[in-house]
Amino acid sequence: MKKTFAWLLCALLVLALPINALAIAVVQPNDLFYVYDGANVLSDDTIETIVRNNDALYEACGAQIVFVTLNTTGNADISDYAYTLFDEWGIGSADKNNGVLILMEIGAEDYWYMQGTGIEQSLSTADLAEMVDTY
Repeated sequence: MKKTFAWLLCALLVLALPINALAIAVVQPNDLFYVYDGANVLSDDTIETIVRNNDALYEACGAQIVFVTLNTTGNADISDYAYTLFDEWGIGSADKNNGVLILMEIGAEDYWYMQGTGIEQSLSTADLAEMVDTY
């Protein structure tokens, strides 16, 4: 009886939590949008190049390539963090789903890259992997 009551109490407490309390909290975009250097590893020239090229890319077709560096993603798995960040930031055109995210977790020496489904034929996961391996 006591175990059942304790289990029920725990279940009620979990259900009483707001849904977003269980969600992954990601960093918010800054004024540059295309680059968030939370780990402070990118040079000013690199940041300027990313922003300039993305301005031209977005003007041409609505696509966006976003680079995010973090020291850590906290308790979140890097892939889960990347998917949440991609969706919350709305990377790429909503109609074309043509965004790309490059996420680097510097403290864990890990990275994750992903593209929207609207760009997969032009820029496949294999293409992205080759670029990341090369550069």
